Amino acid sequence: MTSATRPARGITRWISPVVLWALLGAVCLAFGTAMLIRWLPHAEIRVIPHNDYGIGTGRKVALWGVQIAIAVVVAGLVVRQVRQCRRERTITFDTALLLGYILAEWATPWASSYGTGVLTSHYLIHTNSWDLPGWDSSAHPHHTAPVFVTWIGVAGAMLWILTTAAVMKAVTRHRPNLSNTRYLVVSAVVLLLIDLLFEAAWILTGSYSFGDTIPAITLFPGHWYQLPLPGVALTALVWIFIPYAARYYHEREGRETFVLRGIGRLPGRARPWAMTLAVIGLVTLSLLLWAALYNGINALGGAVPATDMPQHFLG
Repeated sequence: MTSATRPARGITRWISPVVLWALLGAVCLAFGTAMLIRWLPHAEIRVIPHNDYGIGTGRKVALWGVQIAIAVVVAGLVVRQVRQCRRERTITFDTALLLGYILAEWATPWASSYGTGVLTSHYLIHTNSWDLPGWDSSAHPHHTAPVFVTWIGVAGAMLWILTTAAVMKAVTRHRPNLSNTRYLVVSAVVLLLIDLLFEAAWILTGSYSFGDTIPAITLFPGHWYQLPLPGVALTALVWIFIPYAARYYHEREGRETFVLRGIGRLPGRARPWAMTLAVIGLVTLSLLLWAALYNGINALGGAVPATDMPQHFLG
């Protein structure tokens, strides 16, 4: 082997799927950071609502309760991952997933690109929204970014993943010979049921509302608590299932899951960072795909707004 061939080998090991995913993650992080830095001079946070919007005592208790519950859940997830990283002395896949969901929050306004989109309660602790390409926050004054429901609440997607994994662990005790395909199909069904239950309960607290839906494929259409089935399906099967599947293959097959293919060729010190950025890229792409499909379905289906939207969603 001549010295002239050694640099080629060194370059070649960096040409792999995991590096491409990591580059995507780095681009998403850089873009999201730039958008939020541009927003900071105009950032506002409202901790105490300037009025009660006619909300009853029960609703107020529910809204404060959901914020506390989210804070406790996310804090528990963070503690879990800190302990896991300390135990394994490296950044773990689950830690990268949690970071991915938290750091993808910058893209959430795109979920409301069509019509009134997803509305959140102005009674919650919240900040104003920010601009993104194709999204002018000043043209959407009803939209806010609740601190616990949006800023850190997106990390709650990890709870969906861990709950589904726990259910599937019980399933595999009874059916230990499930193939990968059947395992993932059953997981998808479990995720759909979990999201349907969790999302329905979350909406009923008054935290957020799907402003526009297609009545024919929506539960309770026309009401502020309407639940669009495409939204449930896309949340479960795109935003959560794609990272869930990557996690499953990672646990079953080690480092060579589809998003980390080629990581074994990287230097040891680079692997945890490449994995983290790759997973961030995967999670962000899942969120963007969710938003694109949800808005596209609403646009094609002629989604219409709810007719009884409470004032606390409109500000």
